[in-house]
Amino acid sequence: MSKNKIFFSYSRDNSEFVLNLAKDLRLAGADIWLDQLDIKPGTRWDKSIEKALADSNTLLVILSKGSVESTNVMDEVSFALEENMIVVPVLLETCDIPFRLRRLQYADFSQDHKKGINALIKTLGLEQNVASKLVDVAASNSSNVTAEETKKAEQIKKEIQEKKEATSHTKPITHSTPEPTTPTPSKNNTFYYVVGALAILCGVLYFSGVFNSDPGDKNQKLVKTSIEKADAFTKADSVKKADSINKLNLKRKADSINKANSIRERDSIKERDSIKNLEVIKDSIAKVTPPKPVTNIYDADWAFAERTNSIDEYLNYMKKYGSENPQFDEANKAINSIFQKEGFIQYKESNGNSLFSKYFWKDVNGEFSFNQDTGNPNNQDIVIAKQARNVRKGVIGVHSNSARNGDVIKKGEKVRVTDVIKSGSTIWVKIIYSK
Repeated sequence: MSKNKIFFSYSRDNSEFVLNLAKDLRLAGADIWLDQLDIKPGTRWDKSIEKALADSNTLLVILSKGSVESTNVMDEVSFALEENMIVVPVLLETCDIPFRLRRLQYADFSQDHKKGINALIKTLGLEQNVASKLVDVAASNSSNVTAEETKKAEQIKKEIQEKKEATSHTKPITHSTPEPTTPTPSKNNTFYYVVGALAILCGVLYFSGVFNSDPGDKNQKLVKTSIEKADAFTKADSVKKADSINKLNLKRKADSINKANSIRERDSIKERDSIKNLEVIKDSIAKVTPPKPVTNIYDADWAFAERTNSIDEYLNYMKKYGSENPQFDEANKAINSIFQKEGFIQYKESNGNSLFSKYFWKDVNGEFSFNQDTGNPNNQDIVIAKQARNVRKGVIGVHSNSARNGDVIKKGEKVRVTDVIKSGSTIWVKIIYSK
């Protein structure tokens, strides 16, 4: 899909206005599609429009007395809303605006062409260069432009140009850092350094025994002291190792006891749970009632429908034995229990085309019928989808939240109608279904 492609939807009565507006938008650089300009000779008209609509993300619908009565225009609007396209109404003349479009912002061309152009720029959210060119093109193509309107157009163009101007750049400021200088030692300081070093050396020699008159005695004392320190360290280390071993043994014994207790407790819980389960099983067996004996063909078919628990089998049973059968209402209730989800879906298009057909419904006499019918739906009808349809959270144009809920009703799938809602010339239904 094109990122900003605009599709024109309009009545043939307004061809001249639409053609001029489309040319203005295209000259300004907007990506537009118009059948008068873009359908090539020899191609199929309906296929070309269908493809262009699918490839666009914006629908520009021209509202006039003729277009709101056009089935083709309303079908294109319905498709765009259902596919979550951007829909922009353009009011060309006073007319009865369809209900589904009244809440949308529109561009009013019914009073003033220039004001309509400016409103269209804002509503479409055109890019700045496209909007600026569109103002210029519209101004050059208008034959009745007042001085005040020209001034407004130039003001819009000036504002767009100012937004495009780039901000000024500043040069980075650099700072120079002076290189550090290394101080040079003076000659006087060197003298003091030498004297200090000699004094330290003499002190070391004195205390090491070089100047002692009896070095033998002192050495013996030093050896004795060293041996005593070594013995003390050995004894302390042995005590620490013994304490560590004792602590480790105690921890291992405690862990073994804890594990044994955990195993006993776990086995006890399992045994208790097993006894409870056996009691529950016994109670369940005692409460089970034996199935009723099959005495006739009705009971056999009903037993089969209950066992399969499918919508088709319940409907087959109801169709085969009719509403007089005692199990008819039970089958109807069983079908409702299978339909556990609900949502909204379109049943008929604005041109009268029915997207579903009735399968199980009540006729005018209140009798149940299984003959397929394409008439309007009623509450509690079971209908079959003719084609795949998206389920929504609400009705488009009626509820505030009409987004898709993620489910798709496939072709041939059965659903039950619980409410009927009319939206303009279309018909929507609230359904329950199974997924």
